[in-house]
Amino acid sequence: MSFGMHMSLGCRQSLAQRLVVAMPEIQWSLLQAYRNGIIGLPPYVEPTFEKEDFTPRLKLEQSRIEDFESLSHVERMRLVDDANEVFRFAYTRGIDEDDDKKKGYFKIPLLRDRNIMDADDGIDKIKKRISRAEYERAIAMLESVGEMERIARAIPYYGLHQTVVKHLRRSHKVSIEQTVLVSIDRGGRLPCIILRRALGLTEMFSIKVDQGGGQLDEDKLEEFAKKGTLRGKHVLFVDSTVDSGRQIRVLVKYFDADAWRNRIGHSSWSIVGSNEYGQDLDHHRNVNWGVDPDNTFEDKPELMGIDYAPGTYAKVVERPTKASETIRRCLLAVPDGYIYVAADIDNQIEEQHKKWAERQKNRRAEHVQQVAEGRAEHEKEVAEFKEQQKQAKAEDTERRKREKIERKLKKITSSKRWKKLVADFIALPEEPLPATVPNGANHARHNVLVVGSGKQPDLPQGAAQFVADNLSSHCSFFAGTPGGNPGAVLRAALASDKVAQPEVRLYQPSYMQGRAEDSFGGVPVMFVGEKDDMRQQMIADSNVVLTLGGEEGTLREVLLALEAGKPTVLIEGYGPVPAYVLSTRSLRQKPNMKPCKSLVDAVQIILDMSMM
Repeated sequence: MSFGMHMSLGCRQSLAQRLVVAMPEIQWSLLQAYRNGIIGLPPYVEPTFEKEDFTPRLKLEQSRIEDFESLSHVERMRLVDDANEVFRFAYTRGIDEDDDKKKGYFKIPLLRDRNIMDADDGIDKIKKRISRAEYERAIAMLESVGEMERIARAIPYYGLHQTVVKHLRRSHKVSIEQTVLVSIDRGGRLPCIILRRALGLTEMFSIKVDQGGGQLDEDKLEEFAKKGTLRGKHVLFVDSTVDSGRQIRVLVKYFDADAWRNRIGHSSWSIVGSNEYGQDLDHHRNVNWGVDPDNTFEDKPELMGIDYAPGTYAKVVERPTKASETIRRCLLAVPDGYIYVAADIDNQIEEQHKKWAERQKNRRAEHVQQVAEGRAEHEKEVAEFKEQQKQAKAEDTERRKREKIERKLKKITSSKRWKKLVADFIALPEEPLPATVPNGANHARHNVLVVGSGKQPDLPQGAAQFVADNLSSHCSFFAGTPGGNPGAVLRAALASDKVAQPEVRLYQPSYMQGRAEDSFGGVPVMFVGEKDDMRQQMIADSNVVLTLGGEEGTLREVLLALEAGKPTVLIEGYGPVPAYVLSTRSLRQKPNMKPCKSLVDAVQIILDMSMM
């Protein structure tokens, strides 16, 4: 929105050093207001107050100024301007440059004068500080009447009357009765209609000035001369704007020339219109239309109700439109004394302000709650993120460990030494096994993970039963295979009559679920992730690892157990795994390595570790 070509409405002026006041934007086009579809008073809509700013809406009624017909014309125009004074200002808030908050209330007279509006301190010179109550009443009126009425009521009829009367008297020594109004078509038609009502004249005339071609409608001049329309009169031409003075130069060519002057018979002439610098040019008197003449009085046939005659720019023809007729009715209702009044305006605003304040209070409470909930949610997300990062880091560390072990395993199993140990291995050693191992102390229950050959059991006869009978009272048995040596120990534990309920747990990868039995000897199988995940889980769940034979798979689990810090029991002579590990210094010296000479020693070590 703008207030005229050349007006710097965005120009910001400072007040009290840090307080800035700027001209608000205004929609000044009557045509646009018409096209927006609301003619006259808009329907009243209860304000919702969703915005931070309080903007009330008024229930208005249109009425006529009391005893309007009995008043003199001048008194009528004065009362019209008094009743519509609120519309001749723009209303705004000051902005504090330090914190960008709104402070103070101001009204700015509507002017078209670049000398003021373009100056650094221009707005400061014309602005007026007002109370909050006046600001709210004004904003309520402007919001409630709608665009077209807001524009129409900004025109100062009494102000125009006084300006023109003084001009005629001082510059030409004539009265209104000695003056004839002539509009400069097309752009001057609507302003001339307005000025005619402001001056109280019953008639006006019009003529087209072709500024580009430098000529007037000479047929119309001949008509004026023949009828004596302008004879003995002061001719007051009316245009919306008089900036360049081009229309003046064309008028001088005709109305100051002896030939035309004698034929027309006028006594003198002048022109009124808005000048962008507020100046009076030769033959001209600047007037303030109260609106933006460049937008409000657009030189368009739809607005003016006239158009160029075909093939010429020096003649016009009447072309009334629905828009032009509707807009004229709206404009001329103002000098006819019709005004908008609101009953109990202060009470209306007060009641609406209470509702607004309550809404703001609730919105602030909701905002506080939302902030608290948002902060809590954020803290939860941060905690979850940190936990995820921690988990990811742990998983990455675990992955690196696995990769390190796999590299070590690959290096070991591809070595000649390992291959020779595997090739030279014949069978697990036979050893005499006592019925029991001395056990007179209290024990904490330990989880023993049994690893070893997963193929056919190759334990010496009675070895699996010996382990189960001597450890089942104090230990649970875990394994990752239902077969081979680990499976034999688990089955022996389930069948042992030495204890009532030895705990047995078989771990299997998840992809085996549905492909294998869901229970082992009546005990549910633990299905866990992929094979690597399963190994990690059963090692994590165990307190000690017992190694009984096996080759590459067993070696992997032994390396994982040693890396996890789990006590790992290896028996000399029980296959290539203990043969390699116990002969490798870096592995043998690990603090959780538990080498044994026999299976009896292995069982005794596990019992000793479970003592309380």
